[in-house]
Amino acid sequence: MLFKSLFSRKKEVETVKVRIEEVETFVKKENEYFLNELEDKIREKYKDIEEKLGEFESSFETFENLKVPEETFERLKKSAETAKKIVESNIEKFIDSFSIPEEATFTQAKKFRQAASEKIADLGNKVGRSLGILRMAMGDELKPLTRSVGNLEKSVIELHKLLKENENKVNDIEEAISLGKSIVSKKKKLQDVIKRIQDKEELLGSKESAMKKLKKDIEDFEKSKDLLLFKEMERKMKDLELKKRETENKIVQEISYFEKAFKKIGYYGTSKDLAIIKILLDSPLNIIPEGSEKLKKILPVVIKQTQNLNLPDKIKKKVLKGAERINSGILDNLLEEHKRLTSEIENLSKKIKTSSVIKKKKSLEDEYKKFPEEISSIRKSIEELKDEKEYLLDEIEFERGSLKNKLDKLSGENVIVIE
Repeated sequence: MLFKSLFSRKKEVETVKVRIEEVETFVKKENEYFLNELEDKIREKYKDIEEKLGEFESSFETFENLKVPEETFERLKKSAETAKKIVESNIEKFIDSFSIPEEATFTQAKKFRQAASEKIADLGNKVGRSLGILRMAMGDELKPLTRSVGNLEKSVIELHKLLKENENKVNDIEEAISLGKSIVSKKKKLQDVIKRIQDKEELLGSKESAMKKLKKDIEDFEKSKDLLLFKEMERKMKDLELKKRETENKIVQEISYFEKAFKKIGYYGTSKDLAIIKILLDSPLNIIPEGSEKLKKILPVVIKQTQNLNLPDKIKKKVLKGAERINSGILDNLLEEHKRLTSEIENLSKKIKTSSVIKKKKSLEDEYKKFPEEISSIRKSIEELKDEKEYLLDEIEFERGSLKNKLDKLSGENVIVIE
């Protein structure tokens, strides 16, 4: 024995390479004998169950022909006859619904065993009480029926034992096949994710380049002659508006010479000419649309009224000075200047509003504003895809290890999975 052990060697484990797409074929081929043998054993159990079902049907036919003994006392006899009808009805339904599958795979056999056990248990629940009544009336005549259903149940239990004995190996086979398919599926998904990351990164680069180019276009546009001319128009507009406000202030100042006098003059009369006083009291700038002629026309009346009324000399002097300024043409010059400025502002405003420069500037700025949000969204999408990529890689790595363990165990060889 010692001599033999010195020269004996352990059997070397063979290394086998299997493509991931061919895992199912490899597993089935390696376990072909086991699966065929298991299928044969399942068919044997099917055959035994079929025989026991036939015996049960035969005993049921005998049972149907039985009658409750006449000598049974009346009350029990009636209960037994009712119980017999209940048993017959439920057994008929049971036999009609009990079907043995043609397919002898482990999965199909497992489903059939589960269904058969449930049917037998359900039958027992439905006829148990009725059989108890029949035993009291018929005694041993029920034994063939109850024995045959018991034998049928035992045959189903034997199938269950066979399935339990082989369940672990069958599960290993199914899990290995499932892992192979899962890895193939996840690898395809991984390639899709990688492609989407590449597409998103290209899109990101394109957007960033476009944003950079647009920024330069905006900078160049800011220096362009057209925009400089446009900005010059805007500056001129501000100057004109400022001059217009200054002119309006001067006009108000000219009318203010008469403000207190206007308020003190009690006679607005019925003369339409004096209506200008009320208009100017509402707002001195009303002189702009009204013009100076109406005011000039009533100046003698205003001066006379002011002199006749008991007013401070200061107000009287102000009115005289105001009248002198108006007659010298100062107010008319201011009104003319205001008219000129208003016209220039209107013309310049039309040019600014219809200018293509401002439209182009706004278009460039609006387009530029979109980029930060778009780029941020693309970057977020890339990060999410990268997380999904890492998750898939981890899943594939884990399933690859589990698959190798299953394949080594099922084949007894060192299996290398090629992807």
